Amino acid sequence: MEDAKVLSDLEDIASRTAKAIDAFDNLTWTYCHGDCHGFNARINDAGDAVFFDFDDGGPGYLAYDLSVFLWAKVSFGRTLTPMWDAFIEGY
Repeated sequence: MEDAKVLSDLEDIASRTAKAIDAFDNLTWTYCHGDCHGFNARINDAGDAVFFDFDDGGPGYLAYDLSVFLWAKVSFGRTLTPMWDAFIEGY
């Protein structure tokens, strides 16, 4: 009986996930960094955000890069920094 319940739960999760993904049709799909956070970016002398370490780069939602960078800037009690402003301006 537990296997049937687990299967039912997984099917429900898959269905809800598919619907959630469909809701993202209007998001920009492009080449993304994939691991976009402050340890993989620096601000140059001109004030531009410069990225490196593209090992996780590939096709993806632009919003993912934005959310990872934002998460890295505000998680663990951190606050936003000038790097966030430069990042958003550059994107």
